[in-house]
Amino acid sequence: MRFPIYRPRRLRQNPKLRALVRETELSAGDLVMPLFVREGSRIRKPISSMPGQFQLSVDELVKESERTAKLGVPAVILFGIPDKKDDKASGAYEARATFTQLQPAAHPEAYGLIIGGADLDGAGQKYTYFLIRQDGKFMIKRRAGDTTPTISDWTDHAAIRKADGSGKMSNTLAIEVGKDKVRFLVNGTEVSTADAAQVDTAGIAGLRINHNLNVHVEGLTVKAR
Repeated sequence: MRFPIYRPRRLRQNPKLRALVRETELSAGDLVMPLFVREGSRIRKPISSMPGQFQLSVDELVKESERTAKLGVPAVILFGIPDKKDDKASGAYEARATFTQLQPAAHPEAYGLIIGGADLDGAGQKYTYFLIRQDGKFMIKRRAGDTTPTISDWTDHAAIRKADGSGKMSNTLAIEVGKDKVRFLVNGTEVSTADAAQVDTAGIAGLRINHNLNVHVEGLTVKAR
């Protein structure tokens, strides 16, 4: 009588043999604890769909992290819970991506980030766009239907890396949206700022890349601040 009815257990006769041949050993040191953090203080709100998990204010988060470390779990992963959530990115957030132009274009075409997009396939489309181009200049404009109000016209800035010897240029663009101000950054350097009232911020975030360009994009993220 053979497998599966006959199952030899000679390699599981005692703990030493089992330890010798086991393939996987899981311990607390292999785990990462998920923790959920929100604004406020002295808050420990149970998450009904995840028994044993809580939304924690920062002071409670510190205590929970200390308890986790004492249990031998070496790491935590944090999930931020905004005070107000919607599907229009209307709170404070950051959009970011790294753009690598792989070869020079015949004309200085532009590329970069958009935020606040709405009705993008309609006549009333609106969004704010933050673009750079190979000559080291940046521009910020709004699209409002058929009009494109200018926030900052084409401007030289030393923060923009121009093409190297191989013809490539790589720059990280970011838009930081706050309650009153919106900051525009290239490679971590602020190149412009605008009043939030001037900028479309509630809506879709994404990319804009003009024609006749060979551009690689990586690390596109939109996250709460």
